[in-house]
Amino acid sequence: MRVLNDPALGLHMGEYASPGTLGLIGHLLMSAPTLGAAISQWMHFHSLVSDSAPSQLHTQGTQAIFIYQFPRSTPDCNRIRAEFGLVQLVRLASLMLGNRLPVHEVRFEHAQPDYLAEYQRIFQGPVRFGCQHTAVIFPADILQQELPSANPGVHELLKEEAERQLTHLDDSVSLADKVERFLLHALQKGKPGIVQVAE
Repeated sequence: MRVLNDPALGLHMGEYASPGTLGLIGHLLMSAPTLGAAISQWMHFHSLVSDSAPSQLHTQGTQAIFIYQFPRSTPDCNRIRAEFGLVQLVRLASLMLGNRLPVHEVRFEHAQPDYLAEYQRIFQGPVRFGCQHTAVIFPADILQQELPSANPGVHELLKEEAERQLTHLDDSVSLADKVERFLLHALQKGKPGIVQVAE
């Protein structure tokens, strides 16, 4: 930020995001049958690109709420990661849909910075700051919309490779890390029992 004299660096980095930014996962998402399926794949395979807890998707009536999780460190880094992640998400979703993702609202945990106009230009929807979660809210019916970029054959091949990489990743971590990862994922569906964890 200092070298480029760009306090909105996270937003501007996100504008350059492409499927290639996420490697295998990016192309897997682009070939998914629907946006909902792509988001499910993102949450399932997130550990291939991030050490954070998995992101979450909730539907409330006609709205879908995607809560974005990212690794935490300094306030500046947290802001950059939150900005980059949400801009990247909206950009990739728009590429998948073949149209701009209609944003009902964008939420950030950090305080409102001096460059509010950049948020409004990029998201073209209401932006709130000082929120409990970093999230983007959009119409829930879009989750079931068929994607022009869908490719069932390519999607299955990429999913097999992603599963293989996920298995390899699991082999390189400790048992405690595996249990922690399982709990983070399982807690989204309710409290897991000790038998489930042991298995």
